Amino acid sequence: MKLEFKTIALKGTTAGSLVSGYASTFGPPADWYGDIMESGAFSKDLAARGNVRPALWSHDMAELIGSVSLKEDAKGLRAEF
Repeated sequence: MKLEFKTIALKGTTAGSLVSGYASTFGPPADWYGDIMESGAFSKDLAARGNVRPALWSHDMAELIGSVSLKEDAKGLRAEF
């Protein structure tokens, strides 16, 4: 899986960082658990709960470090932080 690291400058702020990549991709090969995701696997959840989720340090709900934007495209579930 490829992650892209970019430096961005937001209007009125100093430079920050943006990490983008795929949290999951469709079709073979299988993931670490042996699952093969199909196109549309995330669309119902994204429609119901929205596409922005909390970014947590080590999955700890007390350690919010930002938010992640999720979007399903032809390749899989794309995440930007």
